[in-house]
Amino acid sequence: MLLLLAIALMGLGGGVTYWVQLSKLRAEFAARVPARPTGSVALPKEVPDLETRIAAGEVDALAQLGALYREAGSVESAREAFVTMAQLDSANAYWQLMTAETEVMLKRDSEAEIRIDRARSLGLPDGESYWRLGRLSEAVGQQVDAKADYERAVELDPSLDQVWGRLITLYRAIGDEGAARRALKKG
Repeated sequence: MLLLLAIALMGLGGGVTYWVQLSKLRAEFAARVPARPTGSVALPKEVPDLETRIAAGEVDALAQLGALYREAGSVESAREAFVTMAQLDSANAYWQLMTAETEVMLKRDSEAEIRIDRARSLGLPDGESYWRLGRLSEAVGQQVDAKADYERAVELDPSLDQVWGRLITLYRAIGDEGAARRALKKG
């Protein structure tokens, strides 16, 4: 009898612990929902559903919400979502890139530079991402880094015509006509 009572109390204790931990986890996920934009911004109809999914712990919904906010012109709310994604998946250069893009849009160049450097050090998966990184580098005044980003972009994907054009322009700007001619032939 005492043994059954002990087992029942252990089960009850485990249930209470589970409920407390689940409540904490739900509160943590709910805190990840970015603030809705203020003002007269028309929100996409998917926003409430995505917020519910984020609060339930679906991280992919947070990325989707950030993209929706960015498309709707709510850059600050998009930045908030991408910053959270970068915190949750700190080894993913893509979230650093997305955050850097929103910070450049918000004219937060020093913060963008940090994100750009992180994305570069983590390594991006494709030429298109390095093209975007190069444009960001130029936007914050890092032309030397932008040139390296463009070179990496065409190394990964030689079909990126606009990158070749930008690379040729940068070579000419620094007076390296030989490199500009070689890029023109390759591109």
